[in-house]
Amino acid sequence: MKLVNFLMKLRNEPVTVELKNGSAAAGIVSSVDHAMNIHLTGVRLTARGGTPLSLGSLCVRGASVRYVLLPDSLSLDALLAAAFERRLHFD
Repeated sequence: MKLVNFLMKLRNEPVTVELKNGSAAAGIVSSVDHAMNIHLTGVRLTARGGTPLSLGSLCVRGASVRYVLLPDSLSLDALLAAAFERRLHFD
């Protein structure tokens, strides 16, 4: 499974996106496109060593993403199993 396809399944999940410049954006995933651009709502953006800033929405360019931190409550097994099963049907 490609990473971008996995990220597309995270719609309405809370995540923290760490950027290559050291900033971090925490919010709810509203969508992810094929270029791995991540659209977040209810965002709390923290610049490296800076004060947190609240934003209604934010689009993070896919090329600037270093990490995507997932919530502990997310069932990775269920997401990966569903993707694997669907792949078997299409092959």
